[in-house]
Formats: sequence, structure tokens, C-alpha cells
Amino acid sequence: MIIDCHAHVFAHWIGACGHPTRDVHNRYLQRMITRTAASTFRTRDRARADTSALYRADDAGWSGLNDVDFRIGRFGQLEFTYEGEDHVIQYMPVGMQEMAAPPELMLAQMMYAGVDHCLLQAGGAYGAMTEMNAFAQRQYPDRMTGLMHVDEAMAGTGPELAKVDHAFGALQLRGLYFNVDSMSRHGFPWPLDAREMAPFWEKLDRLGIMLCLELSSGPTYDKAGYMGQIAALGRILARHRDLRLHLAMSPPVAFFASHGRYEFPDEL
Repeated sequence: MIIDCHAHVFAHWIGACGHPTRDVHNRYLQRMITRTAASTFRTRDRARADTSALYRADDAGWSGLNDVDFRIGRFGQLEFTYEGEDHVIQYMPVGMQEMAAPPELMLAQMMYAGVDHCLLQAGGAYGAMTEMNAFAQRQYPDRMTGLMHVDEAMAGTGPELAKVDHAFGALQLRGLYFNVDSMSRHGFPWPLDAREMAPFWEKLDRLGIMLCLELSSGPTYDKAGYMGQIAALGRILARHRDLRLHLAMSPPVAFFASHGRYEFPDEL
């Protein structure tokens, strides 16, 4: 059996996509795209551009996002306006006429690629897709397994813990996607192993929920930042030895494979 461990379904990005408001979803998207490798163009003359206008380099939180009329376009593009000039970021395929991905689109991709089953991630930029992932899992239980979503930095609070209980009990989801970079929503208020997060890790361990973790080097975005996150993760796993963990992304090539092969320090 071939399993794609990183797939997505999502509602049209022009909406709230499971978040409280469209503005919250837009901010997730704008924050996510600040460090993209996707091609960026100035619309007027198709000149190459970048995404530095989207944020202030001295503020890694959402408070550092600039007001550039960030918006959802068509044909796989995200748009913004800076100094009176419209820009587009080609984040999705050009052939994606609308920014939506129903389960049937993923099924068609899986059939073409010869994939038997997929794990539906739940990143905040794609939307708070807990309900939609559960819907897809119920529709296609032999083809799709859905993950739940939380507001990462607030995961140890009552409202977010209740979301986990609902997704586990009512929706029958058995995995959770956690993106460390999404803690920028609250300005990276504390490390992963802070006491404020303890009830969350305990709940995942007690319920047997698989953790699908996307690590980050934020808020400093350097090798030391990544190693700091790794160290905090190590302390969590030492306390919760039965916690099942899947890394959604590999360790950064720029930090650990700059010469063409991975070379990990002992701590990692």
C-alpha cells in the first residue's frame, strides 16, 4: 500500500475556512506566505519580486504583518498591493482556477499517481479543516485519514482542549496536526514545553492521539532557533514516552544539508 502522509482538502480560501472570521484566515495565509519559495511577480510588467513587503523583519508575530490588502486571487495566485503596485504570488498550480480542493480532487490526484491512502493535514493557512477532514474521512474511510486542528499557542487552554475532545469523540479523528510556526498568531508567547502547554501534551498522550508535528526555526529563523525547538520537543517526549510522533516536514536543508547530504548534530 502506498500512503501519502501529507495531503490537503480545503474549502474555498476566499472564506473563513473554519476559522472565526475571513480576516483570521487571511492572516494565517499572509503569515505563512512570508517565507515562501513560490514565485512572486509585479503584475504591471511581470517583473520578479519578493514577499518582503508582507511583514516587518523585526516582528515574527502577526503584529508584524503589514497592511498590503492581502487577498485571494485565481489560477493559484495570492495577491497583495504595495506602494500602489499589484503583486501576485504563484503559490498553487496555475491550472487551479479556484482556490478550493474538495475530497474528490484529491481522489483524482491519488488515482493518477497510484496512491492508495492519504493523511489529510490541517494547517491553519489551509483553514481550520477539522470538520472537513472528518467529513472526508467519513465519506472515504478506505482512502483518507483526517487530522484535527487547534490554535497552537493556546492549545493548553480550555476552549482548545474542548476542540480536541470534540474531534476525538464526536468526529472520530485520531491524529492532530501542530504547526509550531502558527504560534506566531500570538507572538510565540512561550516554548513548546512551557507549563501553559502541559495539559495539551498530556491529553494527546492519554487519548493516544498521534501528533503530526511541523517544526519551525521561529521566531529567530536560524539554526539555533530550530535546535531550541528540538530541545523543547525532546523534553516533551521524555515526559510522554508513549506519545506517537510524525514529522510533517524534514529538518531544514539549509541548516543540516548544505553540502548535499544530511549531517545532524548529536542533539538532533
